[in-house]
Amino acid sequence: DVLELCLKLDHPRDMKDAIIKLNTMGSAEEHLGTAIEAIKDDQEMMDRLLGYIRKWMLNALHADTASLTLRALMSTVHITHLANSDATRKNIEALLAYGTRHHDRMRQQLQ
Repeated sequence: DVLELCLKLDHPRDMKDAIIKLNTMGSAEEHLGTAIEAIKDDQEMMDRLLGYIRKWMLNALHADTASLTLRALMSTVHITHLANSDATRKNIEALLAYGTRHHDRMRQQLQ
């Protein structure tokens, strides 16, 4: 799978581009679920994926891709499984803050 390969080769931009392309074809969630299922027991890869999501969430242009990936991650892996690593906890805390900021920005634009 292209997404799993991007993770293994540490190519966050290529992974983001692949997710965007897959999303336009309507199959991003399926591919993300498959890739996440394949790496869910590899803590280093999970931390890497969360780092990508965190990086993408920093930029409003990529927040949708980050949210899509995070949703796939949370629906594939139980939260207690994610909480095993300090790096993972830090990434999740940052994602909560970034997600809140994006949500607030969207709410202000709708007013």
